[in-house]
Amino acid sequence: MAMTDPRGIDNDADDVAIWVHPTDPTLSLVIGSNHESRRGGVQVFELSGKERQFVELDRINGVDVRYGFRLGSQSVDLVAASNRDRSSVQFLAVDPAARALRQVGEVRSSRSSIEGVALAPRPAARSTPCPTSRRAPSNSTSCPPAAVP
Repeated sequence: MAMTDPRGIDNDADDVAIWVHPTDPTLSLVIGSNHESRRGGVQVFELSGKERQFVELDRINGVDVRYGFRLGSQSVDLVAASNRDRSSVQFLAVDPAARALRQVGEVRSSRSSIEGVALAPRPAARSTPCPTSRRAPSNSTSCPPAAVP
């Protein structure tokens, strides 16, 4: 077990997902949300707990990973991050060589202040449902089929 590096004054990090490196599991990453009031975003940590990257994206509440998502002509490992301030799901692709994230898209929700997010694989389709939630479970929504460019 490792403790992650602290970040900022409000350090409000939680809700992690593990990205497993395709050829060397020791190079895997811990991806977490940080919904700090001043500077929130997605944090990327090495397995040792050392922060590797911070992507500033407002108050991110939840993250999830989907492997082998078709993005244009590429297959990427996709990270979804629910953004409470923008009422959206933001998408980032994992670069396995750099062990870093890059932003690739965003989908707005008709719901306000979404919190959780999960990516569900649909092998027969090119889309990925991404249910989001607010504090009340009955207020869930899904991203449209063309959620990611």
